[in-house]
Amino acid sequence: MLTTAAGPLNINTLYTGTVNGTTDRYDHYTITLEADISYTFRLEFPAGDLDFYLYGSSSPSPPLAQSAKSTRPEVFDYRPRVTAVYYIQIYGFESNPTNRRYTLQVRQTSSRTGASLAEGVDELGNALPPMEPAPIVEPGAEPEVDRPPPPYPIEE
Repeated sequence: MLTTAAGPLNINTLYTGTVNGTTDRYDHYTITLEADISYTFRLEFPAGDLDFYLYGSSSPSPPLAQSAKSTRPEVFDYRPRVTAVYYIQIYGFESNPTNRRYTLQVRQTSSRTGASLAEGVDELGNALPPMEPAPIVEPGAEPEVDRPPPPYPIEE
């Protein structure tokens, strides 16, 4: 089972991390993905060679998806069949990845109906407002979220 050393991730939030040397070549995250929704995973880094992998909750197992190229950025898409907690592993591939800083983001790119959210419309065909840049959140920190009050009284 992979650990959650770097913490849980939220969808559509930008996270930063660092892989250091031979003693800290891996960062691990958890993320809850919903069934039948498409997601794009993107890992960006200015130098070196980092790879990343997506594992199911029954790890260790072969990765469900991965990006392990020698070019930047590393990107892959995944559409889970079941709603579950998944594990992301960031790996410093090179022999001594000293202080390799990266950013990681997982974006929802379609709905259960298959409608593409990347095209700027919801599943009913209504135009979506432009996306704001995702906030940068350090691993393990809670992102700040402004939530409007509910439009109706909450019954207890």
